Amino acid sequence: GGYAHITALSIDDTQTLTNAELGGLYRAEGAQGALTVRAGIVLPTGPGEDSGLDEAFLPLVHLATRRPSDLADAGIDSTILRLGVSPSTQSGVVFARADVGIDVFLDGPGSDTPDPLYHIDLAAGIKQGAAAGTIELSSVGSTGTDDSDDGTFDAITLGGQYDAGQATLGAGITLPFDTFDDSDGLGLSGKILSVSVAARM
Repeated sequence: GGYAHITALSIDDTQTLTNAELGGLYRAEGAQGALTVRAGIVLPTGPGEDSGLDEAFLPLVHLATRRPSDLADAGIDSTILRLGVSPSTQSGVVFARADVGIDVFLDGPGSDTPDPLYHIDLAAGIKQGAAAGTIELSSVGSTGTDDSDDGTFDAITLGGQYDAGQATLGAGITLPFDTFDDSDGLGLSGKILSVSVAARM
């Protein structure tokens, strides 16, 4: 199958979009679970170097605090190849899944192309009927060897979902943090409450 997504963001008087991501995926199911392989490309449709500071940093802060593994969607003036593999399994009402991959910059701002990023998502939960509860760890880091790249952006999310048929309702609380030195990281902290509605087409 295929997928496409882009996110609209707004805070105070600042409105912007994340980069657009387009891709395809293949899912294989077996007796012990399923394996999904994904390949996609991020296009530089979001804020660029000429955008205002608030507009440029809004996608970065949003993704770093909500889902760090998708931080590539905030790349400024960058085209990025995203490759990932996602195993999942379920036993009774208990399920677990992972998403591991690499994001390779095909081009970037200026003359320097950033080092590739690795991303990891680990999630587990309980599903009973149409309702489910999950705990998820989302992380992203650089494959570079520079000491300033030695750290990750991370977020832990406790969430719940309800499948209402044509739409899935969700809510969660996210706790972002980073493992960089104080001088290098964003100093992420606090708690973020989110609600969502996903409709089927």
